[in-house]
Amino acid sequence: MPPREESELDHVTLHNQALLELLDTNTLNEGFRKLNFLITQQSFPPETFQNLLISYIKHDLYNLAADVLAENSHLHELYLDSELYDLLDAI
Repeated sequence: MPPREESELDHVTLHNQALLELLDTNTLNEGFRKLNFLITQQSFPPETFQNLLISYIKHDLYNLAADVLAENSHLHELYLDSELYDLLDAI
């Protein structure tokens, strides 16, 4: 299969690519950019929101996690269970 442009990828593939990019410090920003893009779309893999928040915490980017959580309060009710939300809120 020939390489495809990012805009041609389905949301699951884009999500998975973002997760792989989060493993490498050289592509970390690209991974965050893709996950942030996905949560602005009408549909995205359900684990995208929690993966974005947990990845911010993992990399000590607490302010960014707090900003995303505050700006997307409608998503935390849909995609975060109460225990994870309480953990993120406490951090």
